[in-house]
Amino acid sequence: RNIAVVCDNEVEKRRESRIPANTKVNTSWAVRCWEEWTVERNVKVKKNSSKEKYYKVNSDIKKVANEHRDYWLGKFVLEIRKKKEPGSVYPPNTLYQMCCGLQRFLRDNGRPGLNVFEEPTFKHFQDSLDAEMKRLTNIGAGSTVKQAGPLRGSRAKALEFRIIRRGIT
Repeated sequence: RNIAVVCDNEVEKRRESRIPANTKVNTSWAVRCWEEWTVERNVKVKKNSSKEKYYKVNSDIKKVANEHRDYWLGKFVLEIRKKKEPGSVYPPNTLYQMCCGLQRFLRDNGRPGLNVFEEPTFKHFQDSLDAEMKRLTNIGAGSTVKQAGPLRGSRAKALEFRIIRRGIT
């Protein structure tokens, strides 16, 4: 046989290389969005001024208990906004991808069987995500249609000239 003995470092390197670079970037972006949202939310919502079930969210999503995670993920999808365009909502597909990134992060960090999109314990989150994606779709978020405008002036004349020159009618 002539087996190849592999050291632990090589095993870890190969495990890491199985994940595409874009997936790693998207996962860390989703986790960063969660962390930044928690910091901003915790500043805005004070213990005594809020009538919420829970008033403070842990910025480390791994340390949030499932019952609380369901609650906070539901809040997250309704409250998260773009950082570069403050107050602007994310398109529905981007919001969904963000949630996929958070799930991927949790799976890679001790919760390999977790499925927040199907487990009944995450019903609050699932309903919140569904409602928000429908709302965003209804208001046209993320549905900017790229469409060419009509040709005018010299551009229209140049096209007309090319059409006549080629004998296209």
